[in-house]
Amino acid sequence: MQPTPTDIQKRYCIAFAKKQFQEIVYNFSVQENLPFTFPEIQTLLEGITVGGRRLEEQDIVRSLKEAVEYVFNSVESGAFQVSKTTAVEINTLVARNEALEVGAFRHSQVFISGTEYRPPAAEELDNLFEDLLARYQAGAEDREMLLFLTMARNQFFFDGNKRTGQLMMNGARLTAGLPWLSVPAKERLRFNETMLAFYESGDPAAMISFLKEIEAPLLELVVESSRKYLEKQADQ
Repeated sequence: MQPTPTDIQKRYCIAFAKKQFQEIVYNFSVQENLPFTFPEIQTLLEGITVGGRRLEEQDIVRSLKEAVEYVFNSVESGAFQVSKTTAVEINTLVARNEALEVGAFRHSQVFISGTEYRPPAAEELDNLFEDLLARYQAGAEDREMLLFLTMARNQFFFDGNKRTGQLMMNGARLTAGLPWLSVPAKERLRFNETMLAFYESGDPAAMISFLKEIEAPLLELVVESSRKYLEKQADQ
């Protein structure tokens, strides 16, 4: 059976994301205020310990590596699903060295630094996640981005919520033939400020606009690469 244009675009999205692997992990590390330079991240990803850096911080990077690889592998195998099970598996990978507890939604109240916004009570989380899934499955506009933003704002887990949400978003994006979105290190301040404003207001518009700025050149590249491939195949 001939691959569809969406199949081709999905292949390109996965291939481009894999080429960005080191940068993806580095950008995550910057978001988490880890002190590593890009060359140090490259060294860690090669399995080599970096001298002069705390072992706990190096463990966080290794956990990020495993979580990103998990998303790549599950998308390629067709196993990736937007579900509570997937969210828990990803959070277990990214937060196992930091959180009070992994493997389940949090069971007590948490707070977000820098904002007076108070995340929902623990007993509300299952229903809130079901609502999130329902909106996603109904095909809500920008649903992959909203997946990340809603998970971050509701703080379903004790730790690693932004990382878990972004990995869920990107697994869903790759599955749909959309490029991986990694917030560049240079945009860290703007990302943090816009996220804090989103926590306070609950209005995702500014964050979605921010993410779409990152998406635009990537999407153009993927669409153009897919178009050229299909044209080449048609000429053969």
